[in-house]
Amino acid sequence: MRGQWILAYVLLAPIVVAQTALAPAVSLGGVAPDFIAAFVVFYTLYEGRLFGTALGFVAGVAYDLASGGVLGVTAFGYTFAGFAIGYFHNENKTDINIRTY
Repeated sequence: MRGQWILAYVLLAPIVVAQTALAPAVSLGGVAPDFIAAFVVFYTLYEGRLFGTALGFVAGVAYDLASGGVLGVTAFGYTFAGFAIGYFHNENKTDINIRTY
C-alpha cells in the first residue's frame, strides 16, 4: 500500500512538467489536454477516495507552484475531483474499471 503512494507521487512530477510544458503545445482549437486530471482519476479508481483526495490536493498545489497561478485554486479543483471520483471506486470492480478494451 505504501509503495503505491510513493510511486504515484514520484510519477506526479513528470506529469506536472508535461502539463505545464507539453499541454499548451498540443492544444487543438485552444483546448488543451489535462494530464493531471487523468492521472488523478486513474489512481482514484485504483486506490480509493482517500488516496484520490490526497493525490488531487498534492497534484493541484504542485501545478499551482509550477504554473505560477493563484495558489490553491487548482488544488481545490483536483481535490474535489479526487473526492467525487472516489465514489466510483469499488474494490471488486477495480480490474473492470481500469482495463483497456
